[in-house]
Amino acid sequence: MSLIEANLKLTLQDGARRFELHLQLDTEGPVLALFGASGSGKTLSLQLLAGLRRPDSGQLRIGGRTLFDSARGINLPPQERELGYVFQDYALFPHMTVQQNIGFALTRWFRPQLKGGNARRVGELLDRFDLADVAQARPADLSGGQRQRVAVARAIASKPKLLLLDEPFAALDTLLRRELREQLKVWQRLWRIPMVIISHDPEDVFSLADQALVMHGGHIAKTVDLHQKDATL
Repeated sequence: MSLIEANLKLTLQDGARRFELHLQLDTEGPVLALFGASGSGKTLSLQLLAGLRRPDSGQLRIGGRTLFDSARGINLPPQERELGYVFQDYALFPHMTVQQNIGFALTRWFRPQLKGGNARRVGELLDRFDLADVAQARPADLSGGQRQRVAVARAIASKPKLLLLDEPFAALDTLLRRELREQLKVWQRLWRIPMVIISHDPEDVFSLADQALVMHGGHIAKTVDLHQKDATL
């Protein structure tokens, strides 16, 4: 069974400017990279997968489950897609502690307290991501690497079927990028969560992904099997 089957079209118009995105792919994963220059459609593609933008037309199936089908009138909202999303700026809630940020996906506005298995789940993630010592701190008091780990922990707290990461290392220096890239590989193997990662850094792509989709002008220009010895982007 394919991990992601997509054939999605979206047109954006802003005065005389027009951008047409056509995301067509069929991949088994487990780690897929969207690679390309700024403006090629990478983040838009991730937003279509997550349900943060509605395509004009097409179909999307993830893990055999239909999330969008324009002909059949299916468009599951983001909260029903069972996907985790790590934003480029991490989008942590500034008024919440680290513990509350990670547990956000496991609570409801009318029942904000973590209990039972949910509390244990957050405790496990705090330990696994080396965040227990800063559990009661707020994002403004964290380092860049700590904020990145909180964002990833929050995204996988609800055990998503697929993890989407939008330039997760963009705000980090070279040494920290290398360290967290290796940690992300360990986390992916530990929880076996398939991932789609956006990057314009070839080192990210070759280190993390099994397959790369090179995007240009809103479409996939090339598909690269990164396990081949002569693979190039």
